[in-house]
Amino acid sequence: MNIYYSEVSRMLSGKLVVVGEYNNLVAADLAKTRLDSSGIPSVLKNESIAQVYPGAVFAFGGIKLLVREEDEKQALDILKDVVTDEGEEEQGY
Repeated sequence: MNIYYSEVSRMLSGKLVVVGEYNNLVAADLAKTRLDSSGIPSVLKNESIAQVYPGAVFAFGGIKLLVREEDEKQALDILKDVVTDEGEEEQGY
């Protein structure tokens, strides 16, 4: 079993909550990387749609960043200072 599969399986065993929504893949990946580097596993929902057809991501409500429920508060604290390429803060919960 590879490391990625093991981590995703562990995450899916608990409840996932949305901690951010992004309109572009770059901003979503930056936020995910910030969480991952802080030791908080995360997954992006609608990432594949954004890669194949970026315009369609709006129809699905944007790219959502998910973490385990028990990591929500810490993730929100880490993400509160994330700024987009437009100079605006991304929507966090």
